[in-house]
Order: sequence, then C-alpha cells, then structure tokens
Amino acid sequence: MAIKTNKLLSDLDKISPKLASIVDQIISGINSENYNIQDSSNIEDYLKDSIDRLASNQTINLIPSDQKGACHEICVCEAFGRWHARTGFSGIIKETINYWLGCFQINKSTIIFTNAWDQHDFEYKYEQAFENYSLGGPHQTAVILVTPQDLSLVYCI
Repeated sequence: MAIKTNKLLSDLDKISPKLASIVDQIISGINSENYNIQDSSNIEDYLKDSIDRLASNQTINLIPSDQKGACHEICVCEAFGRWHARTGFSGIIKETINYWLGCFQINKSTIIFTNAWDQHDFEYKYEQAFENYSLGGPHQTAVILVTPQDLSLVYCI
C-alpha cells in the first residue's frame, strides 16, 4: 500500500511549492520502495529511512541529530513521541527554535513530521515563534501529522 498524499501535496503546493517538492521527494522515497505500510510506527520508520536517504543526497539539517555542522537552507525535523516528550513535538520544537536562532540567515524551509498534535497547546505555546520566524525573512515552515492512515498538513506558514 502506498501512502496517500495527494491532498497533502496539493494543499502544501498552494502555500509553498518548495516545501511541497521536498515533502514529495521524501514520500516518493517511501512509495518507491513498495513497503507494506500497515501502521503508524511503520510509516514513521519509513519516513526516517527516506529522510536519511534524502539527507545523503542533499545538504539538509536534521533534527534530532547528534551531528553539529553548518547551517543549510532546508531543515527536516522528526518529532515522533508524546507531545511533551524530548523526542515529541515540544522537545523537538525547542531544538528547532534554537536552530532557527543560529541559522536565521541561511535556513529557508523547515518541515516537521510529528505523530502527536495538540492544536490548542501549539497556538498557546509555539505559534508566535513560528510566525515571528516566518515574518523575519523568507522562511517557510510546515507541520505534517503522521497517522496510521495518511499524512496531513496541520500547520503551514
């Protein structure tokens, strides 16, 4: 079964063709392998593998990562854990904001894949930081929710 992403890519393309292209490359990397995708943990694993393949062919920053290096135009974040966990959305966003502060002049596109989403908590704690980053230059950010059924765009600026 291939991941169904027509709506995700269509919605994302209306806002940012560049982000849509990056996400399409990641998803194409999963679908081209003909994986038997049955649950969200598989999708998360396949996304991680595809993101790693993309990173080996392009210069992008990955969060989380043990490697510290130069800033790049594209950053891909994997927030797969409970909302408030270190590897969940809140923990990964703290790392991402620090990355944004250090790579403000170079980074242009950030994509965050997550399996946990809390709209109210996001609006209360993080939305202002996303808006500030976007308004401070040509920065585009997308948050994509990963579920057992599909991938969906939950936030994009």
